[in-house]
Amino acid sequence: MAGFGETELGLTPFGTGTADGTAAPPTTLPSTSRYVNFRTKDYEVADDGEYKRMPSVRHRVLMILSTTLDSAAALPGFGLKLPARIDKRYPQLADHAIRLALKPMVRAGELKIEKIEVTRSSVTGRVDHVVKFKDLTTGNPDTVTI
Repeated sequence: MAGFGETELGLTPFGTGTADGTAAPPTTLPSTSRYVNFRTKDYEVADDGEYKRMPSVRHRVLMILSTTLDSAAALPGFGLKLPARIDKRYPQLADHAIRLALKPMVRAGELKIEKIEVTRSSVTGRVDHVVKFKDLTTGNPDTVTI
């Protein structure tokens, strides 16, 4: 059977089919999506050559928070738009923007936002946004830092 990359047809381009471990559904429901390293914005590969996995709700939260609102790569209304200016109102405005971006998932009953912490380093000027939430599909708590 001819193969095209990493599809169920095989692992070698235009070669013969080989057994593919990803063709079968994963045995653990919580880790069904490919792991995205938020700092590099890329998928990570494990030592065995397979893609690392992560819970699908966490994956979707990362995709929403790493996509600019209404960018060409996203659907209308999808993504996050943080305030352009970092001033004394920034933490409140960033909190609101994150909640607004995740609102469709909250309404769908997929996650519950527990806490959003916005901290700014006085030394580097870098702002970290820590989103603590509960994955309602698995019942597990999770934390994402952007």
